[in-house]
Amino acid sequence: MKLVKSLQQKKYRDQEGFFLVEGVKPVGEALNSGAKVKMIIYEGDVNAFPYELTNPAFKVSSRELKSISALKSPNKIIAVCSQSINYPNSETDWVVVLDQVSDPGNLGTIIRICDWMGINRIVCSPNSVDVFNPKVVQASMGSIFRISLEYRELVDYFEDNKSITAYGADMSGTPLDKFAFPEKGILVMGSESHGISDSIRGYCSENISIPKIGGGESLNVAVSTGIILSHLRNRNSH
Repeated sequence: MKLVKSLQQKKYRDQEGFFLVEGVKPVGEALNSGAKVKMIIYEGDVNAFPYELTNPAFKVSSRELKSISALKSPNKIIAVCSQSINYPNSETDWVVVLDQVSDPGNLGTIIRICDWMGINRIVCSPNSVDVFNPKVVQASMGSIFRISLEYRELVDYFEDNKSITAYGADMSGTPLDKFAFPEKGILVMGSESHGISDSIRGYCSENISIPKIGGGESLNVAVSTGIILSHLRNRNSH
């Protein structure tokens, strides 16, 4: 119980090499992906889950589950998984690069969007939120086990990948409906408050934007990523 509760903090996640997966569907994704599961903690009837629990599995009361859960409303089951994930496929036509994305809900949603859109690689700046943060894991809804995500100094990443054209999302860029996406490339999404940092902006060959039709000051970075990737996939399928 002490170990599970400690994994809500990055320091202990890094120290132990494990992270928490909560909820019936995400734990199912972990088990189906072949993730290394150290233990499972659950409440209720063991036969109520739509999959077989791996050993060791510990039954606890709803009160005990709530005391170790990172969620306000715990969802019946928690798995402690290894941070060493064997991703099924890291070859991809497009890579999404995230520059200083700090909101865990946004990162988790972007992972889920990339999974849906068939983009299986994300590169994050070191100052982005930790992928194993419980809120990131929860928002990814199991997609964390299929999308290869690494943290790198972005300047180094772009220097190593000069042969691949990068495109930045920026409000002053070419409107999506007037932009022809190539077969492969790098999509750069900036932080929620500052956009793409100056040191990275120079690596973007062209900027693209989502045309604003109504009001609103800006779009959430996860929503923006979804809209851009939808256009990208729609263009590339024609």
